[in-house]
Amino acid sequence: MRSPLFLLGSGWRTLLFSAVLAAFSATNATPAVTASPPLESGTPLLRSFRPSDYGADGQNWALAQGADGTLYVGNNRGVLHFDGQRWRLTPVANQSTVRSLAVDAKGRVYVGAVGEIGYLAPSPDGQQRYVSLMDQLPPEGRGFTDVWHTVVTGDGVVFSSPQRLLLWRDGRFSHWAPAKHFGVAQGGAQGIFVVEAGRGLLQLREGRLVALPGCEAFDQVMPTGLLSLPGGSAKEPALLIYSRDRGFVRYEQGRLTPWPTEVDAGFLAEGVQEKGLLRLADGRVVVGTQKGGVYLLDPGGRLLARWSRPEGLDDRSVAASLQDRDGGLWLALGNGLARLALTAPLSRLDARHDVDHPVSALHRHLGQVQLGTTQGAFGLLPGAQPRLLPLPQLEKQTWALLTANQSLLAAGVYGVHALDGDRSTPVLDAYNAQALLAPRQHPGWVVVGLGDGLALLHFDGQRWRDAGRVPGLKDSVRTLVEDGEGRLWAGTYNSGILRLDLSGLGRDGSLGELPFTRFGTEHGLPSLNFNLSFPVGGQPAFATSAGIYRFEATAAGGGRFAPDPRYAQLFAQPRTVYVLHEDPANGLWAYTEDPASGLKETGLIRPDGKGGHRWDARMLRPLTGQETFSIHADGDGVAWFGMGDGVFRYDGRLDKAEPQPFNTLLSRVTGAKGHVHFGGQGTPAALELPYAENALRFEYGAPSFDGEGALRYQVMLEGSDKGWSDWSAESYKDYNNLLEGRYVFRVRAKNLYDTVGGEARYAFVVQPPWYRSPWAYLGYALLLAALGWALLRWRLQRLLAQKAALEATVAERTEELRSANERLVALDQFKRGMMGMIVHDLKNPLGAILSTLDSPSLLSRLAQLKQSSRQMLTMVLNILDVQKFEDTRVVLDTHALPLAPLAAQAVEQVRFLVERKNLTL
Repeated sequence: MRSPLFLLGSGWRTLLFSAVLAAFSATNATPAVTASPPLESGTPLLRSFRPSDYGADGQNWALAQGADGTLYVGNNRGVLHFDGQRWRLTPVANQSTVRSLAVDAKGRVYVGAVGEIGYLAPSPDGQQRYVSLMDQLPPEGRGFTDVWHTVVTGDGVVFSSPQRLLLWRDGRFSHWAPAKHFGVAQGGAQGIFVVEAGRGLLQLREGRLVALPGCEAFDQVMPTGLLSLPGGSAKEPALLIYSRDRGFVRYEQGRLTPWPTEVDAGFLAEGVQEKGLLRLADGRVVVGTQKGGVYLLDPGGRLLARWSRPEGLDDRSVAASLQDRDGGLWLALGNGLARLALTAPLSRLDARHDVDHPVSALHRHLGQVQLGTTQGAFGLLPGAQPRLLPLPQLEKQTWALLTANQSLLAAGVYGVHALDGDRSTPVLDAYNAQALLAPRQHPGWVVVGLGDGLALLHFDGQRWRDAGRVPGLKDSVRTLVEDGEGRLWAGTYNSGILRLDLSGLGRDGSLGELPFTRFGTEHGLPSLNFNLSFPVGGQPAFATSAGIYRFEATAAGGGRFAPDPRYAQLFAQPRTVYVLHEDPANGLWAYTEDPASGLKETGLIRPDGKGGHRWDARMLRPLTGQETFSIHADGDGVAWFGMGDGVFRYDGRLDKAEPQPFNTLLSRVTGAKGHVHFGGQGTPAALELPYAENALRFEYGAPSFDGEGALRYQVMLEGSDKGWSDWSAESYKDYNNLLEGRYVFRVRAKNLYDTVGGEARYAFVVQPPWYRSPWAYLGYALLLAALGWALLRWRLQRLLAQKAALEATVAERTEELRSANERLVALDQFKRGMMGMIVHDLKNPLGAILSTLDSPSLLSRLAQLKQSSRQMLTMVLNILDVQKFEDTRVVLDTHALPLAPLAAQAVEQVRFLVERKNLTL
């Protein structure tokens, strides 16, 4: 894309460049960290908030920041508050437009609306509510319309409207009415100031409005801006005043003096807003206009920057501005809100500055930044709104830029051109020239890396000429580096590394033999692909698919590639490194890609203080995920990064040495049924949660506003979690089915710069279910006691019944035993009688046997002897049976067993004996 300046003649373009560069050099001769940023910085990182983002009307009128960092916005529908993550709205009592806001030392937010004044305060559940002060105002102090200014001073809170000036102090109102109407009001340590039509600029002193000497000139024309300046006091105020007829004037020591700016005509045409003036912490002045966006001036009135719709603002009407604690500039717009990271080290040049193509080369030539893009080469034209100026005859892909012999050499698909002023001369006709190098040990020569080999250029004292090619080389050469011995190292995309001996370059322009060596995987390279060479510390460093490598030479002249141990611990797993650039002011920049996750990250390799290096990507976090094609460092802390859709500029002098502290904010705690237990304001009351509602959602944010979507959070629920969670972009956490007990929810945030904010805590108790409550356990104890008593009674009654039954059984069996004993006694007597009979019966057989043995006729008596022996045997057996019966009786007597069956058996035995007795021999 060509700038309109290209339509000027070549001589005019050269003159314009010279003038701009001279001005640029003069204004930046002694840079300082707090000085105005250079005029080539582009646009700070911009965040836009549309009405759909914050859920209210498009028109915003006022801005303020609370004690906890929360942003407050005066909107047509009420007061918006933003915790860094989500927006909420609090309407005022009469549902009118909020025109002004102010915060006192205790953090209370005061509100000026249309016919309404009051403040914000937390309700019992912590939600923000509006408290009206109208009932404290006497009737004669009412009757006002728009409260355009609310100012907190040491004397109280001032509410200023065209019809009334109200002072709220110590719970009481004082009020003043103008003869015609009041205008702009301002206040601070120097007092309270207000403009009154017909009287001029007034100061509130000891309850009276006193005209400031020399300010009667504002009697007819109302100023539209008033700003306190440093160095003043209540007795000798210092003010910056803007009016349409006078422009900017300073009021000091009772006198008015002009304060001219570079854009007074623009302010007159576009209209400075009544609340559009803001003095930044470093002394710069912000001017918001009705139709022209916002201007940034240095303390001397020099225009530093301007931002309007072309630069990304959604609306060109800026009603109010605010600098937050991080240095960011908030703008209340006619349609939305915007935040510019004004003091952050990063800014960008993109399509808003005519840079809308991938930037493959960055270079500074004679003080001017040059860009090589897919659409040609450009020079950056500095200014409040930097723009690109196309370089002549370079309208195609430009890969490399180099300053040599005061000429700018540009290499691209067109070959190589030499530019001197506005004249471009073709030097090398070749396809796709990709790299340029001027060897230190061979002045007057330039080596050109081509898509199909290496070419050489030589300067003959008047012009550059094509000196030929290196024979035998057809590789696609992408980078070139000279080592300390004057050898050339060429990096390629797909054929490893080449080393070239340049000793054949003659001082007279003659070209001798240029031997080269090819290195591949057999020499230690991890792959043949993506092996690029870059100068680091005066020697080549090699960016490969497995990290940063170095060449380790051997005494025999050979050598191998190996990972550079200085950078071996940068990452947990090796990353592909595509670009390296040494920056003397900051360190070693690198563009890397994680092959596992695909993460693309540009950052800085810094010494870790232990002899190694560490990776630091925090300052370029907005670049994460984008490809970086080129890097250039100015050497004074400023570095440039060519991206796919423009350029990022990093100013290390503005980097925050000490991270700005912030607190993590708990925005809301809601229950399972949507009930709000805590609304994020005040001290949360002790929450006892019924077990039936044992589910909570915690919402949180952090007022660190740099970087859209940059906040990360960690949470932990003491009483449930074992430790902190992983960092996550989720800004809420749900807990369900919590058991009874005491809990403390903890959350902390990490911002764009990896600064961890102070944590927020919320303690609560989940009550047990009714069946696990103390009263339930008491009931369980009483019930168990009752059941135990009932069981004991039941068991006792059973034991008593068993005892009675046993006693009856014992009595019954005792009676049976007595009866059995009586029968046994009778049997015993019978037995005794029987024994006598048996003995008597034995006597006769024995006598017969003996007489037989004594008889002479023994043989004749053998039969009788046999019969008597058998009879005697039977008698003996009967005696044994009787003895068994006796043993049975003894057992019965011992064990008290039931005797009826035994008695019957004994009777049967006796009967048997009687029958035996009746037998005869």
